[in-house]
Amino acid sequence: MQKVVLLIRNAAQSDFGGAETYQISLAKTLEKLHYQPIIVSRSVKLINYAKDNSIQTIRGWWWSQQKWNGARTLLIPFYIAWQIALTLWYVKLIINTKASILHIQSKDDFIAASIAGRILQKVVVWTDHMDLRYIFQNITKPLRNPIGKMVFYAGKLTDHIIIISNNEYALITSQFKKNSNLLGRLVIVNNGVIDHKIEKAKQSEQPFIFCLASRIVKNKGIGESIDAFLRLKQKVNTPIELHIYGDGADMALFKNRAKPNKAIKFFGHQENVIEQVAKSDVYMLPSYQEGFSIALLEATMLGKAIITSDIDSNSEIIQNNQNGLLVRAQDVDELEHAMYRLLSNPELILKLEKNARNSYKHNFNLERIAQTKILPLYESR
Repeated sequence: MQKVVLLIRNAAQSDFGGAETYQISLAKTLEKLHYQPIIVSRSVKLINYAKDNSIQTIRGWWWSQQKWNGARTLLIPFYIAWQIALTLWYVKLIINTKASILHIQSKDDFIAASIAGRILQKVVVWTDHMDLRYIFQNITKPLRNPIGKMVFYAGKLTDHIIIISNNEYALITSQFKKNSNLLGRLVIVNNGVIDHKIEKAKQSEQPFIFCLASRIVKNKGIGESIDAFLRLKQKVNTPIELHIYGDGADMALFKNRAKPNKAIKFFGHQENVIEQVAKSDVYMLPSYQEGFSIALLEATMLGKAIITSDIDSNSEIIQNNQNGLLVRAQDVDELEHAMYRLLSNPELILKLEKNARNSYKHNFNLERIAQTKILPLYESR
């Protein structure tokens, strides 16, 4: 009989990024490995995406009120009542689905689902998608961050807590005492992506394409990419284009910034964005902050030449001049120079493409990661 795994992930309705698409990839991988995954979320985008991929879903509970600092700390009793109700809901859900494993990946659920799982003696595993570095801030200080303290103590109910990178591990553990028994539950398991066999359909007469695929917000470096591209276009005779995929709060701002240059094209949200990235010559992600970027992993899987910022965990994926180019975040000059290097050096592109693909095969293949690292956590009892 297949074991039921609840993949629990909630986020703001406007958010749909790597942590959300990861649920689908992990669910598909678990199915292949003879588990029965069910995605539990309040996110309409995630639920619909899961249904499009024939993944079983259950619409969960989620409270949009996520900030409890300042005067809002006086409302903590309401948050506690909410957690009690949510815990009871999870108890019922676990019983009804006959779940054996709870894989929890969002803040409120860290508390309620962990308590429910422990009451019913189920395996409880967390994965942190760059949330705990903020959740645990000031938890050692009296009267500060009561929600963070609740999450911290809920962590002691888990079997394992997956941290996605060495950088995240350092940031998280800096927030609490080194002798905490929570340390024994932390295990570093990098994100991974499913291998896709996608043929490059780019024709030789097409322009050289730089590509971004992310949420269209300031901290993804969209503005710097536009500025660097415009500078580069003034200096070279080679036909070049900048293709931008995704939606976000700053779409209108960046469209206005790109006017009237027709070589910068916005395509909005695309269901087949990997296929679009595959057609490009260079993938760029000059963001200000990242967890362990699913978008970068997908670019390595596709064997793309990559330019990304040297921040957070990016350098654990990309080694400068080996399988990609690293630039300083928010530095338009460095970004333009990296773009020019690739535009003018086909041999460098071929080297980076080959090494990017090899780094994916050896380090970021999700099926291998699941078999060797995630399933042993599920079966550790």
